[in-house]
Formats: sequence, structure tokens, C-alpha cells
Amino acid sequence: RNKLCLQAKPYQSQDMCYSGVVRINPLQQIEPFVVPADTPVDERLKMLVTMAQASRWTPEVQRFKSMSLSRILQPTLWAKAAAALAVIQENVPYVNHRTNDQWFQPVWLTARRGGMCADLSPLLSAVLCELGVPNRLQWIDQIGASANHLTVQAWDGTEWQYADPSIPGAKLGETPYEALERTSAW
Repeated sequence: RNKLCLQAKPYQSQDMCYSGVVRINPLQQIEPFVVPADTPVDERLKMLVTMAQASRWTPEVQRFKSMSLSRILQPTLWAKAAAALAVIQENVPYVNHRTNDQWFQPVWLTARRGGMCADLSPLLSAVLCELGVPNRLQWIDQIGASANHLTVQAWDGTEWQYADPSIPGAKLGETPYEALERTSAW
């Protein structure tokens, strides 16, 4: 295993599909915005969950839902999650807009332009909710790395499975570190 994986400190949101509403109104967010550096991880997760929840009924999320449904042979939670993950990975590019600041952007903008892990994960989460797949966002504090990581975990009916939309070719059930090792992505 990657040494970094052993040092990762995960923070998880509650099931994204059923979380409560928090302070920001993501529908008012029409442009990317900077998150202050001193914002605690729990607050960042609340912002991202709220952005994903508010985006569930947008045309972009509904289009990805339809694309995912067209790939499903049996409507299991695993099949739905795997289809949604593949659709996002194939149709929404990873775009590195890293600066010294943490930027969040609306889900609709990610669907159109692509984004980083903190952009792609809320998009996948919204699509999974629309497919009826319980899911949660997971923040991984990467000690010693230049940046932290945000990913998704989808419920397969038995346990939480990683679904990382920001690593091209990552498979449902692979940790981000396993996917990076297998694909040599980035």
C-alpha cells in the first residue's frame, strides 16, 4: 500500500441523500468561490453536501442519471453506482485548477467544464442520489501531501464502497490509493 494511505485521516459526511440543510444556498452560487483556509473540514463537507443536494434536479444531473440508467442491466445498488461512476469519469474531465486557495464550484459548472476531486465528487453524489443509491462524501486529510482529497462512498446494500470520480479508470470498491497504484493516473 501507498505510505500516504496509512497516514490518511478520513472525515465522512452522513448519507448524502438524507442530510439536513446547512447555511449556504448553493443555488445562489453561480460562480466558483474561495473557501477560507481556516474553514473546518466538517463545514467544508456541509457546503459540498448542500451543493450536491441542491443540484439533484438540475438538467445536468438528470442527463447523467439517464445516461447511467441506460447502462444498467439489473437495478442493483452496485450496478447503479458502477454505471454512474463510469458515466462521470467518461464525460466530465478532471481539470486541475489548483491554486493556493481552496475553490468550490457549482455542480452544474463541473458538469459542463470538469473539475478537481472537490468538484467531481458532489456531482457523482447528486447523480447517485437520483439513482436511489445512498452515498456519502469522504474527505481524506493527506498528511505530508500538497493537497487533501475528496471522494465518494456508495452503499452497495452491505457496506460502503469507494467510488472515486477524479481518478480516470478507478473502479467501484477501490480505494483512491488502490486506483492510483493500478492505473498510474496523475
